[in-house]
Amino acid sequence: MTVGFFIYDNMELMDFAGPWEVLSVAAELVKDKHSLKLYSFADVSRPVNTINGVTITPDFVIDEIPDTNLLIIPGGNGSKRIIDQDHIMNRLKEIISFTELTATVCSGARIAASLGLLKEKKFTTHYSVFDDVLKIEPTANPDFDNRFMHDDRIVTSAGVSAGIDMAIYLVSTIFDDEVAQKTARFIEYPYYIYNT
Repeated sequence: MTVGFFIYDNMELMDFAGPWEVLSVAAELVKDKHSLKLYSFADVSRPVNTINGVTITPDFVIDEIPDTNLLIIPGGNGSKRIIDQDHIMNRLKEIISFTELTATVCSGARIAASLGLLKEKKFTTHYSVFDDVLKIEPTANPDFDNRFMHDDRIVTSAGVSAGIDMAIYLVSTIFDDEVAQKTARFIEYPYYIYNT
């Protein structure tokens, strides 16, 4: 399975790094480095600057990415800029049409809403972003209680650290609960039981 992380200027570092760590640890634990291939991509070839001041160099630019099974979209204030960029949004829509699943962390839900992915779907996001998402997609169904929400081909998570919970859940869907629990134990993180 190939997992693509869309990265951009002013994204939240942990929204990207938390899920990346979880998925890479899971691949190591199943002792098959080829079971999950992770890569990052951006709309630029230069390093992107996170809100926290860390720079990350993307593996690919958005128009040259490999086939992708799972797309992960981190959040951050930069998501406000992304939704106003037609080329980026059109390309993300095209990528999503070929993925099995799209997952957002925190305010990455803004991007999902702008792409129409949350139309009449349950979702969660950072507590301060619910209003933004509902302005973009009024038919979306907010869930204020869960740390992440899975509805059809979209998985959304609440803010920052909740992206780790979501990624552990994704491990359980890619592999199984045993691998997810081992992953959580390895990174010394509590195993969250998904409550529908």
